[in-house]
Amino acid sequence: MKDITKKDLSKASILGILLNSNQKEDLLSVVTSRLASQAKGKIVTITTPNPEQVVLAQTDDTFKSILNRSTISLPDGTGIVLAHKLLNYHSKSDRSSRGRLVKIPGIDFMLDLVSVAHQKNKRVFLLGAKDKIGEMAAKNLKSQFPGLKISSFSGPSNIKKESARDRQASLDMIKKYRPDILIVAYGAPYQERWVDSNKSQLEKLGVKVAMVVGGSLDIIAGKLSRAPKFIRSISLEWLFRLGQEPWRWKRQLKLLTFAKLVIKQLN
Repeated sequence: MKDITKKDLSKASILGILLNSNQKEDLLSVVTSRLASQAKGKIVTITTPNPEQVVLAQTDDTFKSILNRSTISLPDGTGIVLAHKLLNYHSKSDRSSRGRLVKIPGIDFMLDLVSVAHQKNKRVFLLGAKDKIGEMAAKNLKSQFPGLKISSFSGPSNIKKESARDRQASLDMIKKYRPDILIVAYGAPYQERWVDSNKSQLEKLGVKVAMVVGGSLDIIAGKLSRAPKFIRSISLEWLFRLGQEPWRWKRQLKLLTFAKLVIKQLN
């Protein structure tokens, strides 16, 4: 693995959202370098923009700013990659955005991150998820990575109504466990806002890397099944998940909005 620093990261733009055009190995190198540092310093934040989040960012300036401030922004979705190819080819303004986006699913990067923690004897903390999902995910990760140092805390029952007391309870749990890596699963945009608003506190507590993962813990916990490799290879993972969670159909409509925004920019 090459020695890559944050200064070496490159980002491309799609509909005003910055995404890393680096290879996954290079991004992991940045994380490994930060974990190896003994000094308390700026936290490495990792977000996973997908078409739904890009659409939300068009009308939520705060969310947009948070995504664009993240250290690492993973192109999490085939739609993102294809849209960038189209915009980069047709739009002169986007041609200045160097680099080719490569799809990097958030769940894959998270598992790689946990693997690094296991190899380097670092501590991992899972925050969020409901119905003991975090607890089950931690248990399964321990089975996958024997000896892994990991703990979890569900946080408030409703992150949309998180009180100051709720937030302090989460920070107290993090302080008690002293993790090197924090993985937050509140769902977008709440998980991104939580990390961003607590960034200085997390840095003081010694957290070096914070990643948001959405529903990845549901899969790791065994509540949901991940699409088979064949389904993923033809970019129909979203349809497989919709079959397990039919209520998500309304959210999938954002894909149409995303497509319309891309087409509008092409024109």
